[in-house]
Amino acid sequence: MELEKRQDVEGFTRKGFICQAIAAGWHHKSPEQLKELANKVGRQRIQVLHGTLDNMITVPHGDTLARELGEDEGVTKIIVEGRGHVLHLEEEKLYRGVLQKMVEKTENLG
Repeated sequence: MELEKRQDVEGFTRKGFICQAIAAGWHHKSPEQLKELANKVGRQRIQVLHGTLDNMITVPHGDTLARELGEDEGVTKIIVEGRGHVLHLEEEKLYRGVLQKMVEKTENLG
């Protein structure tokens, strides 16, 4: 995916890459902010989905996010072996199934 993206010189510009990197650096949330978010949304409604070959955001970041949101209190974490950052394109069927299950689960929560 990364090689394909980099070959698209119109859609993936150097400026776009730099802006994406800057934005990623500013998306920090403290454990307290994540707890507050999970309290407001409801932990049963939160899912962390991560690929083991994600070179943009590594699996330990996903583990930390799930833990801070409350994995032991209902947050779902799914780690997909051998996939990267763009799971919805890399594993479309899997992604649709995971999304469908989450929609059904949250519909039942009321």
